[in-house]
Amino acid sequence: MTDHILVERQGAVQIIRINRPDKKNALTRAMYAKM
Repeated sequence: MTDHILVERQGAVQIIRINRPDKKNALTRAMYAKM
């Protein structure tokens, strides 16, 4: 699951990307909990 949520920081901005194109980037309960 760690490959499905990508987090990066650019200065004061934190970017969270959902990388799950096969499921149209739908979130699971576990993904919600991680965020």
